[in-house]
Amino acid sequence: WPSPAWSTLFIRKMLENDSIRDVYIRKFTHYLNTTFDTTRVVNHITKIENSLIEEFPYHQKRWNVKPSRMDKSFEHVREFATQRPAYIRKFMREKFELDTTYSLTYKNVENGKIIFDTYKLRDSGTHIFFSGINYKLEAKPNIGYSFKSWNGLENTEERKQIINLK
Repeated sequence: WPSPAWSTLFIRKMLENDSIRDVYIRKFTHYLNTTFDTTRVVNHITKIENSLIEEFPYHQKRWNVKPSRMDKSFEHVREFATQRPAYIRKFMREKFELDTTYSLTYKNVENGKIIFDTYKLRDSGTHIFFSGINYKLEAKPNIGYSFKSWNGLENTEERKQIINLK
């Protein structure tokens, strides 16, 4: 591995602590579902490509690069962005001996919000989570509204839940 052992000692020792390990897994999972979501990253790559498109002819002329090579370069980056989350999840399952992943589909309602591990879930969507990890789930109704119940959970009338996807 290109990183010397001393440079990763701190993180390796911290991840030996189960509670820190779980926080790390939960946060990394959140970022895979949001910041590093394939659609978001590919859209960002396209924005960068579009912002540079006027410069392509100058770059191609200066460095004698064919237009097809420029297109292939952006396609390689998009392909990497598309495949990367699956590789990361596979690595995390192996590294932390996690059993499997589950998809959680959610819908935010107009009169409140859903907080999943301290992060507000936007609108609606599907996120992927690891089994065997406790996740905090909370419904926060807007002022003037009250929480009724969850669908598919045991204590359906409790606004705050600890769920473990098994």
